[in-house]
Amino acid sequence: MIHRLLNTALSLVGTYAGDLIAEYILTTKHGIGLNKILGTIHIYPTLAEANKYVAGEWKRAHVPALAMRILKNSMSGDGNENV
Repeated sequence: MIHRLLNTALSLVGTYAGDLIAEYILTTKHGIGLNKILGTIHIYPTLAEANKYVAGEWKRAHVPALAMRILKNSMSGDGNENV
């Protein structure tokens, strides 16, 4: 379970947490954003794949509403990009 994910702090609690936290330590130490985690190829199926999943879930939960409306309109194909 991810307890806290901020610019400089991260806590993981659970079995194999030590195997998962290394990627997040790297990102916080070098200022790498979640997009880089999402864009990284992760070996499947392994625990490392969980990092990519968590990054995607966090990003989806924090997408601005306006951006989502624009994306939905552009994907609907109705030609109406007005928001």
